[in-house]
Amino acid sequence: MVIRFLNIFFAYLCLGMPVGGNSPSEDKSHITQYVLKVDQNSNVTLPCLYDKHVTTVATGSLAWFREGKNEKSIHHSKVLPNGSLFLIDVSIMDEGVYKCVMQGEKDTDLSIATLNIRSTPGLIKNITVIPSSVLAVVRWEKPENGGYSITSYTLRYRTLDEDIWQSFMSGHIPSTINQVDVYKLEPNTTYVFQIWANNKLGSGTVNELEFTTQHSRKEVELARHLLVGAETFDTRTWLVAVFLVFSALIFLGFGTCFIFYREYRKSSSKENGDEDTEEVMELVPHIITNPGYHDENQRWSTSEPDEEFYQITFHLNNSVQLTNKSKSVNI
Repeated sequence: MVIRFLNIFFAYLCLGMPVGGNSPSEDKSHITQYVLKVDQNSNVTLPCLYDKHVTTVATGSLAWFREGKNEKSIHHSKVLPNGSLFLIDVSIMDEGVYKCVMQGEKDTDLSIATLNIRSTPGLIKNITVIPSSVLAVVRWEKPENGGYSITSYTLRYRTLDEDIWQSFMSGHIPSTINQVDVYKLEPNTTYVFQIWANNKLGSGTVNELEFTTQHSRKEVELARHLLVGAETFDTRTWLVAVFLVFSALIFLGFGTCFIFYREYRKSSSKENGDEDTEEVMELVPHIITNPGYHDENQRWSTSEPDEEFYQITFHLNNSVQLTNKSKSVNI
C-alpha cells in the first residue's frame, strides 16, 4: 500500500495527471493530427479536421492557436468560413504546431497540424581558412539542407579595398566537396570570403569572413635555396654542354643525309645495270647473225671471224637462251 501510494504521489507531482488513464477533458483519442510540409514563400491552408458525426461545431466557434496564441496574433493569417486557417507567404518563422479549437464553456481541441517549412539551406558553420602567401585552404561543414538536398556551394572572394568579386569554380562547387584551395592570391593582402549552400529553392544564408595572406618570405627563401651555387657556377661548363648537344645533332643530320644519298646511289646503279643488260641483249642477235658486225663505226667488216670470236658467240648465245627461258618462266 505504501509503495502504491508513493507511485500515485510521484505521478501527480511529476506528470500532473492521474495514474490509470487520462481524464475525459485530456483524452486526445478524438483529436485528428497531421503533418504538412510546404515550401517557403508559398500560401498554405491548414484544414480543421474532425469527425462531424461525433462532434457538432457551432458556426463561428472555431479558433486556431499556435504556442498558446490566438490566430489574431499569428502574422499574415486568417480563418476561412469553413474553419481552415489560411497562411500567406510562409517562411521558416511560421514553422510549428497549430491547434484547431472549438470554443465554448470548455474549449475542445479538434485537430493538431504540424507545419514544416522547406527552405533554402542554413548558414554554413565551422569554416576554417588556412592562408599562405599565394593560396588559401578553405574547409567547412555541411549545413542544414532546409528540406531539400544541397546541390552545390558558392564561394567568392575579393580584396578588402575592392568591390569586384571573383567566383571560385564559376560559383558551382559540387555538394560532395567540403574543402577547396584558392590560388593566385596576393601576399600580405586582406581578403573577404563569402560562402553559401544552394538547393532546389535557391541560395542559402551567406557566411562572410576575412583573413590576411602571409608574406612571401618562404618563396624568397625557396628561390634562394634553389639558386645556391649559382654565383660560383662556371659558364664554360654550360658552353661545353651546349656544344656537345649541337655536335650530336649535326652528326645525326649528316649521318641521315649520307644514308639517303647511299640509298639513292644504289637505286640509280640498279637502273643503269638494267639498261646495259638490255643493250647487250639487243646487240647479241646482230653479232650472231652477222659475225662481222661492229658497233663502234656502224659498218660491216669483211674480215673472217677467228676461233676466239666463235667461243664468245657461243657463250653469248647460251646466255641469251637462258635469259629467254627465265622470262618465259616468269610469264
